[in-house]
Amino acid sequence: LYMDTSSAILLEKSGLFTSMAQSFRPVVTPVVVEELTDSGYPDAATFSLYISDNRITVQSLPEQTDLAPYPDIERLDRGEAEILALYTVTGKGIILVDDKRAAQVCRKYNFPFINALLVPKILWFAGKLGPDDYHTFTGKLLDTGRYSQKIIEKASTLTRNDLAFCTEIIVV
Repeated sequence: LYMDTSSAILLEKSGLFTSMAQSFRPVVTPVVVEELTDSGYPDAATFSLYISDNRITVQSLPEQTDLAPYPDIERLDRGEAEILALYTVTGKGIILVDDKRAAQVCRKYNFPFINALLVPKILWFAGKLGPDDYHTFTGKLLDTGRYSQKIIEKASTLTRNDLAFCTEIIVV
């Protein structure tokens, strides 16, 4: 699960990061690490611990990453750009991103992606959360995140089948 900074922060603020990290193998790039562990960020020490405890995997882009087929990636902020670029190198996994422009790029190139708002639902469908926890965490993410009504409605209508591609990569 390739994760951007904003998604990690939303999941941590909602109290869902640990459950997500136990169920998925979150991967970030060095730029995302810089953003998450910046001394000005209140949860920087927490994310530093997650990285040192291997709850978050840090993976660098190969030096010769060819983004020519995906010119829109280079127009994103550095963290989102690196996460999407890393996906293009491996061609497998899912992208967890809460940035609107990055989500648009994912749609354009048919990259599989979700946002943090879907994590409680995916964990519920996978049997990792009960219905009460699903509703609690979804409420916290709605309070913390800046989701449009369109995104909220879409997230509420997605079914187990719609999200099956996510539950397939959950760590048992």
